[in-house]
Amino acid sequence: ILIGHLNKCIQGGKASYRGLGSIDFQASARSVLLVGRLKDNPKIRVLCQTKNSLAEESKGLAFKIGGEKNFEWLGETDVTPDKLLNGASDIKISKKTAAENFLKEFLADGEKFQNEIMKIAKERGISERTLRSAKSLIDVKSKKAKNGWVWYL
Repeated sequence: ILIGHLNKCIQGGKASYRGLGSIDFQASARSVLLVGRLKDNPKIRVLCQTKNSLAEESKGLAFKIGGEKNFEWLGETDVTPDKLLNGASDIKISKKTAAENFLKEFLADGEKFQNEIMKIAKERGISERTLRSAKSLIDVKSKKAKNGWVWYL
């Protein structure tokens, strides 16, 4: 593992050329990752690949530092290393990831009625289909209760 620092170039250029020292350090590595803050929201950071010769290129991963949980994964994002270093100010989280995060957060303190979950998800712009898909991906269980179906982690 080698940890490098970026030069002070404010904007422009490729992310792979922003490292201090010789480009040979990045050229010899099989995988190079970059962590950067969003311009308008420094609590949100994005982890991106600037180089990967071991597998297919993947999307960036956004995470949040601070707040109630101190650390929270936000999910995959389309922010590239070049956009991040050139002042990306917002991220776009996939609908599926947003639904997964919603379910994990909402069901963290116990089971909830399906109707209530669907209502709040709809208010947050999450469709029923996306919610059900996320439910199966993170292994949310459901059971028949006296007054309807309940979901729980």
